[in-house]
Amino acid sequence: MGETPKRRWPRAAAMAVAECLYAQLLPACERVAIAGSLRRGKPDVGDVELLFIPRVVTRANPADLFAEMQVDLAEGVIAEWLDSGVLTKRLSADGRVAWGPKNKLAVHAATGIPVDLFTATPANWWNYLVCRTGPADSNMQIATEAQRRGLKWNPYGPGFSRGGRDDQDYEEHMVTCEADVFRFAGLPVPKWLPTIPEEHKTAVEMICEATDRKCCPRCRCCEMFWEECEQCGGEGESEPGELYLEDPMYYDEEDTRPCDACCGDGGHWYCSCNEHGKHEEGGSDAA
Repeated sequence: MGETPKRRWPRAAAMAVAECLYAQLLPACERVAIAGSLRRGKPDVGDVELLFIPRVVTRANPADLFAEMQVDLAEGVIAEWLDSGVLTKRLSADGRVAWGPKNKLAVHAATGIPVDLFTATPANWWNYLVCRTGPADSNMQIATEAQRRGLKWNPYGPGFSRGGRDDQDYEEHMVTCEADVFRFAGLPVPKWLPTIPEEHKTAVEMICEATDRKCCPRCRCCEMFWEECEQCGGEGESEPGELYLEDPMYYDEEDTRPCDACCGDGGHWYCSCNEHGKHEEGGSDAA
């Protein structure tokens, strides 16, 4: 008998879970990203994947008044999820609980959607983000093409290497952005890859990207909102019959024309921080 097909969840349902967990985890991390098929824009997904670099702080040791201890804030948030029943631990394919310092397999209790939590480091962030975004076929292609170039792709490490660690001519190549991974392997950069390097993004841009929202391309510090055009009521065109009344010899009764106010878009995207008008995208910009 064949394997039971893996259950899929609608993107909207999975993104709602991812967005909630992302928002709670973000203050406890240096970086957080929603990875997997959600990041690739798939309409349905098998799980929610979160990759993060935990924020570690120094605090007083309650067991020793004269000592300090390192506290992983992300681990604290995840522990709260377990204690409150937001997440439960999930069995791996071999029937074991997979819950270690680097990989944690869980289930979102309210929805049943699997949630995978992966811990990264500053050194392997870009490389690991490519790996965890996938898909599996892409990861296999990166490894294969790198091997053809005499390189080994280390998906959980900082990048690529050549030769053994004990070899005198051993080389290690650390990637500094996601595009580097594909360039080292001689592959085209995927279309879903962000065009703005992560290190140059504002916090709002990262949050909007991770939660399927739209960030203002001008100020890069506010979420953009859609406002329906008042003149056409969001239709993007004139009422049928208007052109016919203007020139019945040339137009039919069903003919329409794009709305003059919104240029046929049906509305405008605007930035909430602009006090003097709208930061519009498309159509005419506000002065």
